[in-house]
Amino acid sequence: MPEHRARTFLEEYRAGDARRRRAMRSEAAGLARSTHRAGVDLCMSKATEFSPRIKVLFGLAAKLAVLADDIKGDELARFQRDGKDR
Repeated sequence: MPEHRARTFLEEYRAGDARRRRAMRSEAAGLARSTHRAGVDLCMSKATEFSPRIKVLFGLAAKLAVLADDIKGDELARFQRDGKDR
Protein backbone atom coordinates (compact mmCIF):
# COMPACT_ATOMS: atom_id res chain seq x y z
CA MET A 1 0.00 0.00 0.00
CA PRO A 2 1.58 3.30 -1.08
CA GLU A 3 0.29 5.24 1.93
CA HIS A 4 1.96 2.94 4.45
CA ARG A 5 5.21 2.79 2.46
CA ALA A 6 5.28 6.59 2.12
CA ARG A 7 4.79 7.11 5.87
CA THR A 8 7.47 4.55 6.67
CA PHE A 9 9.84 6.16 4.19
CA LEU A 10 9.30 9.62 5.72
CA GLU A 11 10.05 8.26 9.19
CA GLU A 12 13.23 6.59 7.93
CA TYR A 13 14.24 9.79 6.14
CA ARG A 14 13.79 11.92 9.25
CA ALA A 15 15.83 9.45 11.31
CA GLY A 16 18.66 9.26 8.78
CA ASP A 17 21.85 11.28 8.70
CA ALA A 18 22.72 13.62 5.81
CA ARG A 19 24.49 10.91 3.82
CA ARG A 20 21.58 8.50 4.15
CA ARG A 21 19.11 11.24 3.17
CA ARG A 22 21.04 12.01 -0.01
CA ALA A 23 20.96 8.33 -0.91
CA MET A 24 17.20 8.18 -0.32
CA ARG A 25 16.31 11.05 -2.68
CA SER A 26 16.00 8.95 -5.83
CA GLU A 27 13.76 6.49 -3.99
CA ALA A 28 11.65 9.42 -2.80
CA ALA A 29 10.99 10.44 -6.42
CA GLY A 30 9.72 7.00 -7.38
CA LEU A 31 7.64 6.71 -4.24
CA ALA A 32 6.17 10.17 -4.87
CA ARG A 33 5.07 9.05 -8.33
CA SER A 34 3.48 5.83 -7.09
CA THR A 35 1.75 7.58 -4.18
CA HIS A 36 0.41 10.28 -6.50
CA ARG A 37 -0.76 7.59 -8.95
CA ALA A 38 -2.64 5.83 -6.12
CA GLY A 39 -4.43 9.11 -5.35
CA VAL A 40 -5.31 9.63 -9.02
CA ASP A 41 -6.61 6.07 -9.22
CA LEU A 42 -8.95 6.77 -6.31
CA CYS A 43 -10.15 9.96 -8.01
CA MET A 44 -10.91 8.13 -11.23
CA SER A 45 -13.17 5.50 -9.67
CA LYS A 46 -16.82 6.32 -9.01
CA ALA A 47 -16.69 4.12 -5.92
CA THR A 48 -13.82 6.10 -4.32
CA GLU A 49 -13.86 9.52 -5.98
CA PHE A 50 -14.72 11.24 -2.68
CA SER A 51 -12.43 9.18 -0.47
CA PRO A 52 -10.63 11.13 2.28
CA ARG A 53 -7.52 9.07 1.43
CA ILE A 54 -7.09 11.10 -1.77
CA LYS A 55 -6.01 14.19 0.16
CA VAL A 56 -3.69 12.09 2.33
CA LEU A 57 -2.06 10.43 -0.69
CA PHE A 58 -1.57 13.72 -2.53
CA GLY A 59 -0.11 15.32 0.60
CA LEU A 60 2.34 12.45 1.08
CA ALA A 61 3.26 12.56 -2.61
CA ALA A 62 3.99 16.28 -2.31
CA LYS A 63 6.21 15.77 0.73
CA LEU A 64 8.11 13.01 -1.04
CA ALA A 65 8.54 15.17 -4.14
CA VAL A 66 10.00 17.95 -2.00
CA LEU A 67 12.49 15.51 -0.50
CA ALA A 68 13.38 14.14 -3.94
CA ASP A 69 14.06 17.65 -5.27
CA ASP A 70 16.01 18.60 -2.14
CA ILE A 71 14.12 21.87 -1.74
CA LYS A 72 15.51 24.00 1.09
CA GLY A 73 15.33 27.44 2.62
CA ASP A 74 12.73 29.91 1.37
CA GLU A 75 11.22 27.47 -1.11
CA LEU A 76 10.65 24.86 1.60
CA ALA A 77 9.19 27.44 4.00
CA ARG A 78 6.79 28.62 1.29
CA PHE A 79 5.75 25.02 0.57
CA GLN A 80 5.12 24.31 4.25
CA ARG A 81 3.16 27.56 4.69
CA ASP A 82 1.03 26.84 1.61
CA GLY A 83 0.31 23.34 2.90
CA LYS A 84 -0.97 24.71 6.22
CA ASP A 85 -3.32 27.11 4.44
CA ARG A 86 -5.21 24.24 2.84
